[in-house]
Amino acid sequence: MEYPPDTLPAVPPGEVTCGIDWASDDHAVCVADMAGKVVQRFIAEHTGKGLAGLVRQLRRAGAGEVAIERPGGTVAETLPEAGFTVVVISRTS
Repeated sequence: MEYPPDTLPAVPPGEVTCGIDWASDDHAVCVADMAGKVVQRFIAEHTGKGLAGLVRQLRRAGAGEVAIERPGGTVAETLPEAGFTVVVISRTS
């Protein structure tokens, strides 16, 4: 689901959110609930099979949105195609 820039729902879809630390070979993933409790942590390989597994695990964990560091690339394309709300958190300084 896409939202206009600077407009996100007050509560993430599914009341679960996820952050991905993006790297070239694999990605560290942390899923947390609304209270900030970690629901799941895992590593997803940067391969077609790894990204498919990432999507499956996020769905099983109930994640509705995902925060990532960069707006481009395979991960950033895969997640919205799979129905996740993607929030890009970029470093400006």
